[in-house]
Amino acid sequence: MMKKKVLAFAAAAVFTLSVSGCAGGEAAGNGGGSTAGQEESQTVSVMDKDTYLAEIDGLNSAAYEFMQIMTALTEDLDWETAITEIRECKTPFIEFSEIDNPPEGYEEAHAEMAAASKRVGEFLDDYADFFQDVQDGIIDTDEEYTEKSETLLAEMEASFAELGEKMGEVQEIQ
Repeated sequence: MMKKKVLAFAAAAVFTLSVSGCAGGEAAGNGGGSTAGQEESQTVSVMDKDTYLAEIDGLNSAAYEFMQIMTALTEDLDWETAITEIRECKTPFIEFSEIDNPPEGYEEAHAEMAAASKRVGEFLDDYADFFQDVQDGIIDTDEEYTEKSETLLAEMEASFAELGEKMGEVQEIQ
């Protein structure tokens, strides 16, 4: 019974992401990986604009991937894989939040977008924890499920909408 409710929650997540505007559009490929986690020399150089914008495209790709995982979960109950993949989706968001050398002119917008990106990464961890808790029977009453799922849906909507808004602000700089 609880897993059926989680499937409804996953479907709601897909809908929420599609209307928040963060996971829509064409996602960039995942090639190359992030530069945020690479070791830096003693002198921090400013990231070039194209690399920075590619990092932002990576966030769109990760949001799209999360939406795909939620869609797949509504069709197939492979919980362990879904939980692992949700946790992996957070990496680009956390790495983006750690960029400390945005291109010139992007500093202010980046600070706000980095904070929003970190919140999305933290949400994805909370979301995976929710699925794990349901699977493990930690969340096993309708009341617990309803309270947690409503909180997570609100958090998802707010965090992805904020990130989408901040992405728009960065695009205006271009």
